[in-house]
Amino acid sequence: MRPSADIYDLASLTELSEEAIGKVLQDRYNGDRIYTLVGDILVFLNPFKPVNVYTEKEFSCLSRPDWSGPVAVGNEVGSRAHIYTVGTAAFNLVGKDSTILISGESGSGKTESTKLLLQQFVKMASSSQLNRTRVAECLLAANPIMEAFGNARTVMNHNSSRFAKFVSLGLQGNALVSSEIRTYMLEKSRLLSATEDEGNFHIFYYMCLSSNSFFKDVRPLGPLSLISNAETLGRRYTDLEAKATEVLDAFDKLSFTAQQKEGVFQILSGLLLLADVEFRSEEQNHTVCTSLDPKSETTFKLACKRLGLKGKDSRRRLLKTLTTMNDILASTGRPDPGTRVRQIGVLDIFGFESLAINSFEQLCINLANEQLQLFFTHHVIQLEQAEYQSEGLSWVEIPFEDNQVTLNLFLERPLGVLSLLNEESSLASERTRVCITS
Repeated sequence: MRPSADIYDLASLTELSEEAIGKVLQDRYNGDRIYTLVGDILVFLNPFKPVNVYTEKEFSCLSRPDWSGPVAVGNEVGSRAHIYTVGTAAFNLVGKDSTILISGESGSGKTESTKLLLQQFVKMASSSQLNRTRVAECLLAANPIMEAFGNARTVMNHNSSRFAKFVSLGLQGNALVSSEIRTYMLEKSRLLSATEDEGNFHIFYYMCLSSNSFFKDVRPLGPLSLISNAETLGRRYTDLEAKATEVLDAFDKLSFTAQQKEGVFQILSGLLLLADVEFRSEEQNHTVCTSLDPKSETTFKLACKRLGLKGKDSRRRLLKTLTTMNDILASTGRPDPGTRVRQIGVLDIFGFESLAINSFEQLCINLANEQLQLFFTHHVIQLEQAEYQSEGLSWVEIPFEDNQVTLNLFLERPLGVLSLLNEESSLASERTRVCITS
């Protein structure tokens, strides 16, 4: 009998009990074998330490453009449980589109797994056509910027993605000809609701704490409420200087001009200042009037200046900077017209979340995961069992919880929760306030 640590595919177990599966995963994890297959599904256990599984030798062995077989027992490449195996299977799926879904709890390693796959695809494609390196360079350069602007420290994870992203790569043959990044569900409320234990987005700390001369010219001075924990949290950023420099270099690689780059950070500076502007309310003729607190007048004017809110030319420059940044990060490269382009998609999305204080973002995150769970049970359990039945096979039926009723409660029109929220939010009434706060 093989040692349990050598069992790379849980589907090959003769006893599929919770105890047997747990022992295999535990023994493999103890031996730094962090990947295990379940048929064509890859299970990854975050080691929370450096492991020697991403070497050049490992890459060369598992990233073979000449291999096109399925992830299956007996195949030289497919018998290795590794993220490179999954990437190779997708890359060599000739003439077909494919999508890799990466999901899991916060801190499980989704962001790093996505980066490993993108680096693998770029490397495999670069060996096929060297004149497409610009697309690859832009794709990899976008990642440090997205992490800086969309990731934050949480109690669960020091580099938690507070948004979901879908990366689509266009391939003609084995050449990378285009890339597109779509982002979803950015946790915008974190900007105003970050706690002492949970930081704001990384970029604010890079800008305000880095010794880089570029940031000294654009960051606001004095204590700032949005990053009031900067001094405490800043000490936990052991690689802050390197990360800040990496972000600035990434802007250069994406061909941002000096003016555009400065404009981005002027906007961030303006947001930090604007959060410290205070207003006062007073009753006049039985009407409550709100006005700017005189103590905040200087801060308000500086915030407006940084945000470019004075004069039409400044507003145009602000709009242009925001639009340019979004366009550059969104897509790079265009395939040759009339040529078949196949797509490889990588979806990096939050897992289920249950925080001390949950907001609308958690509702959307958990709802998205419920939909993915339905997709999983439908394809992995329902369709498989239907095929067994149609072929007259004997098997023990696998019970599962059908969450379609839960999804209907939220998604059905016109009486689903989201439809009702959408309807109420379009009305300016006291009932609207009660609806969205209860």
